[in-house]
Amino acid sequence: MNAASNCVGAMHTALVAIQEQHAELTIYEWDHDSGDFGLNSDGEKIVVARLCLECTPESIKEQIDDAAYDAAGNYDDVPFPCPTRKLADEGLGGGERG
Repeated sequence: MNAASNCVGAMHTALVAIQEQHAELTIYEWDHDSGDFGLNSDGEKIVVARLCLECTPESIKEQIDDAAYDAAGNYDDVPFPCPTRKLADEGLGGGERG
């Protein structure tokens, strides 16, 4: 193996690690009355927001854990995919990983 292929392999590994670190955090609607997730007419969970797990501040994650997250009132949350994740996806040929 030559230096160029070692470099390409290392770059690929780094980009995959970035993808994994900047994963999607999906927030679903919570129905406090029923104590369960809100469902749409097809019986699927209603998505409130998709955020970057790495870039979204801990204070927002705590609101999510406490079922107190209000997508309309937060300006510090970072939508998924974040700019870093987009660059990693592009570096790997445009395909997103989970």
